[in-house]
Amino acid sequence: MAKLLDLPQEVLEIIFDYLIRSDCQDIEGMGSKDKVRISVLTNLRLHPERINRLNCRKLLISDLWYGGRENQKVPSRMLSSFTMLDMLLELFSDTVTELELELVHCLGFPRRTVEIVGQVKNLQVLRIGLKPLWFTDDSSNMQSADRCHNHDSESLRSLLMATQQLVCLDLSELPLNLLPTFGRRFYLNPALRISRIDIKIEPDETPLQQLIDLCIGLKSSLKVLSIQSVIYDGRRLLPLFELLKDTLEGLFISHNCTLTHILDFNFPRLRVFRVNYWNKCIGQFLNRKMFTEAPLQVLALYSHTVSRRRIFFWGDPFVNLRSLKKLVFLHARLDEKPPVAYLKACQAHQVQCVYLSHSKTSEIMKL
Repeated sequence: MAKLLDLPQEVLEIIFDYLIRSDCQDIEGMGSKDKVRISVLTNLRLHPERINRLNCRKLLISDLWYGGRENQKVPSRMLSSFTMLDMLLELFSDTVTELELELVHCLGFPRRTVEIVGQVKNLQVLRIGLKPLWFTDDSSNMQSADRCHNHDSESLRSLLMATQQLVCLDLSELPLNLLPTFGRRFYLNPALRISRIDIKIEPDETPLQQLIDLCIGLKSSLKVLSIQSVIYDGRRLLPLFELLKDTLEGLFISHNCTLTHILDFNFPRLRVFRVNYWNKCIGQFLNRKMFTEAPLQVLALYSHTVSRRRIFFWGDPFVNLRSLKKLVFLHARLDEKPPVAYLKACQAHQVQCVYLSHSKTSEIMKL
């Protein structure tokens, strides 16, 4: 039987608007979408029987405004407040497993929000992003405010330490220079068992020491690393791979240039590898020590790179991948087939071809 969460987003928005009109007509005209949302949530909290049948597993809050530890006044009616977030988390504290927070202008989390997140006992996935503030003036012209320089990065550390069952930390939409310092208390926290981190590396010279410090604290549990990056030689990532090469079981990258300086490293536990783009022949890096001496079972490729760009390989790229069992084509269409050379290589080594319409890291790791 279909559930409420199976409905399309536009249908859910119509239902939400109906709830506002039917249950909250007394607040109509208040001029603030955030106030309307809070009033709806207050109404639901006063009548818990209305949400007993709801099972909110994934909660996404966009345009979230942080004005400082003592100032949570939202400056624009288009923004969301932490008050609304807190109320939602309290309403669905038993069911939320994924939480995505998109902050604007400034990074920070109020103490109460940190405490409430710590009470969401089944939270497994946390995504945190930051974007510049855009607002509309009276003449309806979009303007951009200068990015805040008073970030409360330390509150992010407190937020991570408050989580109980967190498995995945997605920071791919957060500038890495905003990560806090991580000290002894963080390293010794037994509740931190994060096994996967998603990051984005910008083409600048921003130091990655905070990221490395974070991974030091999570090394005993961290098994999967996902890196978004543009084309560059990956030298800045050397310390990170030197730290994690003995424990990584899954590595997901955008471009093979990320591997330039680590192809002769030994990854004794690397079981799953995904790459979206690569130069020339794929065998040029698959036949290096990083892969030939790893227990690699799953190789995932972006089907656009394989089929549309027609990048073939010379020789047999799988000849030294003795553990390879599955070749996965990501974002594949129903009528799409890889080049014959790939199919022949799979047949020669009894490698199963798998076609997925997505590139979800968690699903690929289960193969």
